[in-house]
Amino acid sequence: MTYPSPLTPMPRKPSPHNIAPPSSPGRRAPATHAQWTRIEARLSELALLPANWDDHGAAAIGPQCMMTTRQLLLIRPALAEASELFPTVEGGILVEFVHNGWDLTIEVGPTGTLEIYGFQIGGSDQLLPQASSSLDDLFLKQFDSLGEAKWRRS
Repeated sequence: MTYPSPLTPMPRKPSPHNIAPPSSPGRRAPATHAQWTRIEARLSELALLPANWDDHGAAAIGPQCMMTTRQLLLIRPALAEASELFPTVEGGILVEFVHNGWDLTIEVGPTGTLEIYGFQIGGSDQLLPQASSSLDDLFLKQFDSLGEAKWRRS
């Protein structure tokens, strides 16, 4: 049997599948097991994308981006139900969803920065990009101002 050289980096394991988010007081009920399984499966797919996955030099998804995306979906469980996840060529993740007549996108950057933007479906209103350096109270207030109590912590 051959063993890798100690100088050869070992590949990282993908994130474990089927991990349900923890419940805690003061938080809305977490996404259902089936919803969280769908989210984890998609995040695992995105985590396995190699650099240049689009044949035009796209970056691999960064670990800070993955962590921030998971935190966002845990903090706002209704978003986990309604969103679709897509990679960006910069190594980030787009969290796309439709809510209350709006097509909205949260872009999580490779280092965990966030930007939210969107447009009114069938209308002319736009939500111009609003950036945040991290998933903090300011970002959550901006996000919560877009919707009803459904998107907020209870």
